[in-house]
Amino acid sequence: MRKRRTWVHVERVLAGVGLAAVLVVSHGCRSRREQPGNEPSQPSISPSNDVASADATGNDPAASKDERPPHFPAPTKRPPSLTESIEYTEGGVRHTAWLSTELVVELRPSPEGARTVQRLQPSAEEVPTQLRGVRVWKIRGRSPVELANDLTRSGVAASPAFHPSPAPSPQLSALPGGVLAKFPPDWNEGRVAAWLAAQGAAAGEKLAASPGVFLVPSDSGMKTLELVRRLERTGVLLECYPNWIRSATLR
Repeated sequence: MRKRRTWVHVERVLAGVGLAAVLVVSHGCRSRREQPGNEPSQPSISPSNDVASADATGNDPAASKDERPPHFPAPTKRPPSLTESIEYTEGGVRHTAWLSTELVVELRPSPEGARTVQRLQPSAEEVPTQLRGVRVWKIRGRSPVELANDLTRSGVAASPAFHPSPAPSPQLSALPGGVLAKFPPDWNEGRVAAWLAAQGAAAGEKLAASPGVFLVPSDSGMKTLELVRRLERTGVLLECYPNWIRSATLR
């Protein structure tokens, strides 16, 4: 009987030691995340690999704290920025127009013009626009400048489309042909005509609403810009800028 009491006493002692050991081990296995002063500055997105923090059932106790990763929405897909532009001075203000990478404007639409576009660019698609008197074509795999030049040589007035900013937008402009040239106030029409002829340009039409300003004829599209540059280089004109069709808004 006495021997049995001894064994009971020993079992109680061992049980107490074992409980103390378990407490020590549990205290030593606290993860770095749970210790004071070591809270992470940002929530973790990937699942935790801390085996020591899992309970006996294999579940992470931290999951009960609703530490779900924040929601990151998918980035909005933006159209690519335009890289080619032209600059000109109008009314004493410097302007920039950005060349479209996929739009061509047929300036005087006709059935023959549509057939010519389809012949030169079979994949061209007509794009609805709110501006009457023009037809807009969307093309792929070819430069709008190249197609507009080919159309002009084929007898179809065309221009590459331009945007007012590097980001493509529904607002379009085009070059229907013609250069607006402002001459010194003491120049008469005869002197203007003689000077234009010397520059290889056709005689201009005087604009009654703008003193000293003449509309000088030119081909549509980039040929207009070539004439602007040529006349500007003389240093004679007070102003010289392209004639524009503006606000060709796409639907």
